Amino acid sequence: MSTTASLGEGPVWDSASETLLWVDIDAGELHRFDPASGADESVVVPGGVTACGLRDGGSFVLATVDGFAVASWHRGKLELEIVGEPERENERVRMNDGKCDPLGRFWAGSMSYSETDPLGSLYVLGSDHQILRVASGLTISNGLGWSPSADTMYHIDSATYSVAALDFDPIAGSVGEPRILLDVGSANGMPDGMAVDVEGCLWIAIWGGHAVRRYAPSGELLAEVEVAAGQVTSCCFGGSQLEELYITTAAQGLSSTEVAETLAGRLFVADPGVAGLRVERFAG
Repeated sequence: MSTTASLGEGPVWDSASETLLWVDIDAGELHRFDPASGADESVVVPGGVTACGLRDGGSFVLATVDGFAVASWHRGKLELEIVGEPERENERVRMNDGKCDPLGRFWAGSMSYSETDPLGSLYVLGSDHQILRVASGLTISNGLGWSPSADTMYHIDSATYSVAALDFDPIAGSVGEPRILLDVGSANGMPDGMAVDVEGCLWIAIWGGHAVRRYAPSGELLAEVEVAAGQVTSCCFGGSQLEELYITTAAQGLSSTEVAETLAGRLFVADPGVAGLRVERFAG
């Protein structure tokens, strides 16, 4: 794909249309990539977009800069309905990564623009469109994922260079206290977005690391996929059998020469050697 994103993020595979949804946060764009044709179309989301989830009927749930929205996108036009804006009055933060849990709730967190102040929160949007703040004191709320048995939730606060695991009650949608699953270490790049495979292993995008790394549920590093771009932002499983790994990257802060030489901001696809878990659609 030749499209270059300033801050490509949030890929999610739509098995119904066999296309990939992803966002460019800096451009405020929602993208749809068709691997069969190689075509990528985009639409600007008023007020910006930071993450996307699927709904039935070809519509979407979005994390916007200030909160949450639902939307439909047909023939190049986007219809948007704001659900709630819990961060609207806080000019020092914006929403960031988001994903649906196994029962169709949409989780998304916020981050400090400074990337150093613990001003962010983690929210969950229920099927009734009620918004609950689950955690606060986060700096860069990022990657989310759930174990195959749905009894563990994973969450990344990138500024800590670590990945947390939390006991998860899928029926209630409640979480326990976070415990550190693994520490990437600042010398090895910053953990960003993630995906979980059918074996329960975590695939973590490493900003500044030219890689997506596979970790066991115990935290052990198992494998690494090299990426021809340094700022690797997120990943998801796609393809007819969820056997492909789609990877988003960023060109943020790089010169045009650096972008051309490193393919920064491009969308990549790799063969991970294992299938991924299906991501649920938003139930609301």
